[in-house]
Amino acid sequence: MNRPEPTYELQVSRLFHAPPPEVRRAITDPELRAEWLPTAGQPIADPTESAGDGPLTWTEQLGPSGGTSNGPVISALTVRVELRDEPRGQTLLELRAGPYNEAGEIDARAWWDSAFSHLDTVLERNDPPREEL
Repeated sequence: MNRPEPTYELQVSRLFHAPPPEVRRAITDPELRAEWLPTAGQPIADPTESAGDGPLTWTEQLGPSGGTSNGPVISALTVRVELRDEPRGQTLLELRAGPYNEAGEIDARAWWDSAFSHLDTVLERNDPPREEL
């Protein structure tokens, strides 16, 4: 009897030193998204907005992720991003994505950590000068 492989959901929170509209724009504007989102030659998913300032969601089609006796497994994962306004013009980004297998969740966490480091750089570069508090 084969047991189904357990599934995992990736949950990542990250604080950005930019207001929510700037972070949202960096996620939804294709040119800005291409600057920070590592694609490895893959097309960049286009986030859809649930509401004007609501969560961003998109589905990514995954290629072969392993094999079974019936051939390669093809699957998709859903990504949901919520942006929360924080003090001093900052944004708390909360990302949920899945389903993953255990190894996939570990790889995805490292991938998003790298992407968000690049996003920090893009936001910093596009940040207008602010007055000191």
